[in-house]
Amino acid sequence: CPHGDIDGAIKYMSTRNVQGIGIATCREIVARLDPSHDEFLLVIALFFWTLDGITDCEQEVIDLASWHRDLIHKEMHTHYRDELGMDDYASRMGELLSYVTLFDVSEHVKQHYEMFRLFGVFK
Repeated sequence: CPHGDIDGAIKYMSTRNVQGIGIATCREIVARLDPSHDEFLLVIALFFWTLDGITDCEQEVIDLASWHRDLIHKEMHTHYRDELGMDDYASRMGELLSYVTLFDVSEHVKQHYEMFRLFGVFK
């Protein structure tokens, strides 16, 4: 493939995230939930400590990530129960945790860029 379809690749990447969910849909989900600053930071921390799809980690790193995720979940419970005075926050917390899987696309991004490279899109 001497000349890749650069325009097609740009169009694809600008209208879709790599899991096939439209960027507009992702924005709608975030806008609907409207996370507070604290909630957003907790989700970002969970992104950092989520090792799904990473297979070459030492057990020590896996244990450390698990410990941090547990700590973040406890902080989320404390935030809702003590700081916001919410008793029924399970659905809210569940929606926030769904962000992690919705936007966890690191492996998929690598796969798509490798596919584009193999087909000569970036030449």
